[in-house]
Amino acid sequence: MITLQNEYKIDFEPVKHRYTINGQYDVASWTGVLGILDKSAGLLPWAVNCAVKYIQDNGIDSLEKAKTEWRTVKDEACDIGSEVHGIIEKYIKYGRDTIGELRPEVENAFLAFLDWEKTSGVKWHASECRVYNSSVHIAGTFDAIGEIEGKHYLIDFKSSKGHYSEYELQLAGYASALTEYDMPFKVETSGILRLDKVTGLPDWKEYPDVHKKIETVEKLAEVFYMLKKRRLKNNPMVKRYHE
Repeated sequence: MITLQNEYKIDFEPVKHRYTINGQYDVASWTGVLGILDKSAGLLPWAVNCAVKYIQDNGIDSLEKAKTEWRTVKDEACDIGSEVHGIIEKYIKYGRDTIGELRPEVENAFLAFLDWEKTSGVKWHASECRVYNSSVHIAGTFDAIGEIEGKHYLIDFKSSKGHYSEYELQLAGYASALTEYDMPFKVETSGILRLDKVTGLPDWKEYPDVHKKIETVEKLAEVFYMLKKRRLKNNPMVKRYHE
């Protein structure tokens, strides 16, 4: 395993979902930046379907609770995703002996990961690394760097039902920060490994042109700070646009 080296110490506050750089100033995450994109075209039908299914399962008298069922489903999916990421991180760093009993959805996703690992022949070089883009003051945590057939990939794991357009932009955000780090090899390309928590099957998609999206995500970061007057201690971008 490699350790990414540069001048920044990056701490993460999960409750407020923000990063602190060198203990001096707070910055937003790439996830937060992508949150400004309009995803309503897909989310609205999904939320309606959550409510309809809840009523079908619980009867018309459950209408009031059905209004917020989408939030319950979302929180459950986030919990499963966090567990899957935690299990994979343990496995990559310490081996399979560290894995305990898993609930079915997490086990299915982990089995999908093991299936892909075996068939791809990937060699792991890094897991759960925090990186910081000092030009737009955004940080993030990417899932892994893996080597497949001599090519080094920036990899993110997903337990979603499909591949979504913002995934490429998320990878581009991480890639923009990686350029500031000293590494023993060049990360040539990127990919998303989707781990189906129902079928237990892996779904790999390579994103070879992520570097072409770096300028786009950096502009999005500037727009994010223009629009969001967040309480981020000593943040240079907040000072630039709101003070």
